[in-house]
Amino acid sequence: MRRYETIFILRPGAGEEEINRIVGSTTQIILDAKGSIIELNRWGMKKLAYLIKKESLGYYVFCDFAGTPEAVAEIERKFRIDDVVLKYMTIKKAGSIT
Repeated sequence: MRRYETIFILRPGAGEEEINRIVGSTTQIILDAKGSIIELNRWGMKKLAYLIKKESLGYYVFCDFAGTPEAVAEIERKFRIDDVVLKYMTIKKAGSIT
């Protein structure tokens, strides 16, 4: 297992149900790959530094987790497909977790 941090920004018009769906599917991908969620924070609505897809606000979600590179690839694939996700970034924090 490797340790990752992912921050993703959702459209401000997304309802609570849609936000829960995206967060739930992201955590499910991690758990299905035998990973674990270390920390999940919903930072809420914040003003963006610049327009992203003509939006000036975004709903931020931070996820710190242990997982596999395949799980990260699947999460990012889903983010690319979903129109609600404005932007995302995943960084590797540690090469292995024991």
